[in-house]
Amino acid sequence: MSSGGFEPPDVQVAAGPGYVVEMVNLAMRFWRTGNGPAEQLITRRLESFFGTGADRLTDPRVVYDTQTGRWWASISDLDATSIHLAVSDSSDPTGHWTISSYKAPGCADQPRLGLADGLVVLGADIFLNCGGEGSAASGSELWIINKAQLLAGS
Repeated sequence: MSSGGFEPPDVQVAAGPGYVVEMVNLAMRFWRTGNGPAEQLITRRLESFFGTGADRLTDPRVVYDTQTGRWWASISDLDATSIHLAVSDSSDPTGHWTISSYKAPGCADQPRLGLADGLVVLGADIFLNCGGEGSAASGSELWIINKAQLLAGS
């Protein structure tokens, strides 16, 4: 998969019942697992998956939540100064996902994704701008989101 020339690439892997999902800076890939070797299913570009067009994306995360049987993914959008969060509509990660976005008060770097009983938590280090190395840090931001509402598609 393509890292988009970023060194080192931001590799994320999650495993759930029957599937493995990998995300690397610009793409995600799905495998079906079971008896025998894993079967590669599809590869999707992240700008298509998150619906961001030509925006610069970075720092993907992906996890499988055994409590809900759903897949969760997040990514930082440098051009929109936001974090996008995706949740699968079922335990099949190759199906439909619902995407939501959360505005950041600057450039959201290395957003973290955490899941708890009724919550989804996004956290990121915030920089004044996304224009490259040397931007001044302005703090951190947390987004606490109702998990049930996300699972219901809102």
